[in-house]
Amino acid sequence: PKDRAFSVWVYSRVYLYTFICLFIYVVLSLFISIIMDTYEIIKNCYERGFPANRLEQFYSTSDFDFRSGQYQGESVVTRLWVLIRRRLSPRREGYEDIQ
Repeated sequence: PKDRAFSVWVYSRVYLYTFICLFIYVVLSLFISIIMDTYEIIKNCYERGFPANRLEQFYSTSDFDFRSGQYQGESVVTRLWVLIRRRLSPRREGYEDIQ
């Protein structure tokens, strides 16, 4: 019985240390692969350019020039006229009609 108990003790120690070593190896390999994959993705983005997000895709499909600073159908003269008219008109109390 003592000889059998010693063999079980040796087998359990070998099994435990083997499991710990393999677990550490797998976890380290996983972290290294995640870091390397992320590095490759970022490197490709800097070489080929970042992919367009949803807002940039929307801008590219629209015919309106968003950099002009104007809304569609509204000119600079119209905006100036509205500003002048608001400044010169007497103040009215209550609600105003939206144009």
